Amino acid sequence: MRAAFAELNIPTPAVLLQQRASRSTTQPGTLRHNFQIWTRFATWLDGRGITELSQVITGDLEAYAEHLRPLGRQWRTDAKALRVISRLWAYAPYLPERDRLVMPPWEDPAAVMSDFLGTNDDTPNGENSVAIVHPAVMAPLLVWALRTVLDLSPDILAAAREHRRLLAAIPDRAPHGGTETAVTHLRGLLAAGEKLPSSGAPGATAVRARFGGPLPPMANTFLAGTLGVTTSQVARARGLLTDELTPADFGPAPRLNVPLAARISAAPWREQIGFDDVDVLMLHLSTAALICCAYLSGMRPEEVLALRRGCCTRAERDDGTVRFEIRGWHFKGVLDEDGNAIGEGEQRAAPWIVLEPVARAIAVVEELEDGEQLFIRTLYRYAKGTACPAPACPPTPPWNGSAPSPLGPTSSPPTTTGPTS
Repeated sequence: MRAAFAELNIPTPAVLLQQRASRSTTQPGTLRHNFQIWTRFATWLDGRGITELSQVITGDLEAYAEHLRPLGRQWRTDAKALRVISRLWAYAPYLPERDRLVMPPWEDPAAVMSDFLGTNDDTPNGENSVAIVHPAVMAPLLVWALRTVLDLSPDILAAAREHRRLLAAIPDRAPHGGTETAVTHLRGLLAAGEKLPSSGAPGATAVRARFGGPLPPMANTFLAGTLGVTTSQVARARGLLTDELTPADFGPAPRLNVPLAARISAAPWREQIGFDDVDVLMLHLSTAALICCAYLSGMRPEEVLALRRGCCTRAERDDGTVRFEIRGWHFKGVLDEDGNAIGEGEQRAAPWIVLEPVARAIAVVEELEDGEQLFIRTLYRYAKGTACPAPACPPTPPWNGSAPSPLGPTSSPPTTTGPTS
């Protein structure tokens, strides 16, 4: 109980902060866990006729470690239990003399925990316990992520710009006569022998599946952007014509008037990009860029996810070589003066030096995203939930034509048009 009182009221001793990342104060939930380990340790000591911590010698602590080994628990569980017992030793200067524990032998700087608990069976030979992605999977994944970023991205970005233009053309308020304009347009299509554009968007498909109906869903958003009216006015126009329409009057989903240049081998990678395909293609492109950045940069996942606009710069050196530098935030081992982990991280002092494909991937995502954070869940219009909060770091000025491109003069600056959703 006295040790628990010290844990709650005295900052973590420096000896523990120096050896491993610890909080300067113990949380109640952690103390409850520690207390259970201390109680089991005290029960074992009592069985050996030891009634005060000051009576414990180094041999007793070695014997306790031997006692834990045959219990069949995970190696890291036993190692954590021994470190919790070390806290009794670390707080010894603040406790009565009879409560002071001798330094555990595993705290000796020359010792390692495996000297007392045996080989770490959880991670044999020091290898990671989480299986890596097999090269037979990772190699083609990385190849096609690079192909998507380097070869297919110009076509996808061109489609995204046209997609955004159409969305931006939809007025916030219903214009006068918008329904009549939509009715006239639809009748004109039918009179010319053309099909009405249908929708394959997830939202429209879900509505049809729920409510049914003889007619397929119409591409209301595409038509609204084309005509400069609201989607509700297009829906009303379709309702006025329902009795005149049959399923045969509807054709495929609308396609964007965007020329495609990318090829796979000798064939075009696709003939056209549909209006309803853009959201998914943008998500695929962002994912491919994320894979390139995470796999080729050496950054940890949380560091990649925290990247901001303008993080990558192109530096030409005196010897004629070019380096691409990424500046961002890191989180592992970031502690305040009291030894507490700083959850929001801090600016990394040295930049990451990356290959040009990583810089290309970042430039692609900077065009996909309108905000400061590069990788967010809300890029996809049908994603559930909201984006994770970004680290509280100073905003970076957006990259524009007056700022140097990370890819040099041959690349064009990103277009920052209307939002994607």
